[in-house]
Amino acid sequence: MNTAAKGDPRVLIETLAKALVESPDEVVVDVEQDGDTTYVNLEVAESDMGRIIGRQGRTEIGRAHV
Repeated sequence: MNTAAKGDPRVLIETLAKALVESPDEVVVDVEQDGDTTYVNLEVAESDMGRIIGRQGRTEIGRAHV
């Protein structure tokens, strides 16, 4: 485990997303801080959206509260 990435939500989300999609090179993760709130924005290829969101949104990782 990369100790420099410990606690970094960007690394976690990027690793999970790249493992799920067919176009890992198109995965983009942005992290923004607003006070005590951390926003993680995930972008993937349009053809991979279903792989991230899943059926009926059950496996969605894009809106996880970290």
